[in-house]
Amino acid sequence: MALAVVSLLAWASLWSQATVLIGWKGLTPVQQTLLQARGSDVYLNLLDFPSIFFFSDSDAMVTAGCVAGMAVSGLALLGVAPRVMFGINALLYLGYCIAAQTFLAFQWDNLLVESSILAVFLSRSRPSPAAHWMGRMLLFKVFFQSGYAKLTSPRGDWLDGTAMQHYYETAPLPTSLTWYAHNLPAGWHTVESWWTLCFELVLAWGVFLGRVPRRIALMAFGAFLLLDFATANYGFFVPLTAVWCILLLPEQTCRQVVDGLRSRTHRPPLPVEASRWGLRRASCAPASPWLLR
Repeated sequence: MALAVVSLLAWASLWSQATVLIGWKGLTPVQQTLLQARGSDVYLNLLDFPSIFFFSDSDAMVTAGCVAGMAVSGLALLGVAPRVMFGINALLYLGYCIAAQTFLAFQWDNLLVESSILAVFLSRSRPSPAAHWMGRMLLFKVFFQSGYAKLTSPRGDWLDGTAMQHYYETAPLPTSLTWYAHNLPAGWHTVESWWTLCFELVLAWGVFLGRVPRRIALMAFGAFLLLDFATANYGFFVPLTAVWCILLLPEQTCRQVVDGLRSRTHRPPLPVEASRWGLRRASCAPASPWLLR
């Protein structure tokens, strides 16, 4: 459910600006991108340009692709073959990322494609531990790579603690709270800089460990995402990352939430099946029934 909602919002946002970005009179027309790709000596095939625009580069296709993306996201939200829908979703959005180039080359765009591919392997009807481990690896990658980029910054501003003194000045589409955050004491910004490196490079490893490290990582990630949401606009990065944070919640908590949602929609609780260890829920992986649908 959560992933489908984020995907639906992402497509709706893209629909409102797709023609302006890659239409015939847009900033980077997809027609021009195709002409440049086809102008090389090498024959261009679908594997070279895996996008729906390989077949048609009209403005009508630019709009129709976004409508199709919203449709498959909506069907996944309604529980209609969600794994198939997310597979289609990944191919569709990848095609737009290739066509739009710079405009859809942000971290959250790549994350949406990766999330949709991973959702294909998540099952709502049986345990899928391998897929959940991959989900945690994806969450780890998001934070650890971000921390590594900060650590290796040529300016060294994260290591000396000055990065957050200037961050809020450059935050995308700052909110009304950004001014207050920027004007906090310099010492606080130093703590922010070092703490960011700490949880992204050290605490992020907790996603692979036991319950306590996972909870610590979850609290650190949650605080970071709330701060991002309150002080800047990173598109759908915050809600999409929060979706994968669900995998860090205790199984019992996820089960209670799932059963609560099912009771509100008049659906039966998750079935209990027998095993050599006794009775257990059929879905032992945290939150997969509502992560997908």
